[in-house]
Amino acid sequence: MIKINIRNISPEEFKELRKELIDIYKASYHGLEEYSYTKNSLIKNYLNWLYRGDPAGFFVAFENKRIVGFASARKHWFWAGKLWGEIHEIVVDPGIRRKGVGTSLMKKVIKYLKAQRHERIGFWVGTDNTAAKKFYENLDFVPEATSGKWERWVLTPLKKKDIESS
Repeated sequence: MIKINIRNISPEEFKELRKELIDIYKASYHGLEEYSYTKNSLIKNYLNWLYRGDPAGFFVAFENKRIVGFASARKHWFWAGKLWGEIHEIVVDPGIRRKGVGTSLMKKVIKYLKAQRHERIGFWVGTDNTAAKKFYENLDFVPEATSGKWERWVLTPLKKKDIESS
């Protein structure tokens, strides 16, 4: 475990930090490019879309002043005719994986979505992204559906202690 601070960022900070966010996004998807944007301009547009979609659901993890990860969620997302809390992205610097950053980001996002009264939380993950799927499985997510190269994962009923410990 490393000591990190996870927080929302202002629109001004987002603009200032966007280059770093692009760099960490690209590093995180190295070797998994089939599941990501690869051109800086497309990544920039995607990050803008994530942030504008729900700024309160956009969390950045800092180790001191260095960005080591980020996660993005939307409190209003419709899937299969129902309102969901949707996790759109979780990115962790590959150099510090397995040190608790991803787990801390996921707990922060889940807590945020649960505070919005969501009973259903889900996201999509690449079918061949086995490391990510193992990580999500350890957080009580389960696969629900498949569409092409993507799998839909959903949160199993969350225990109150899991929310409070985040």
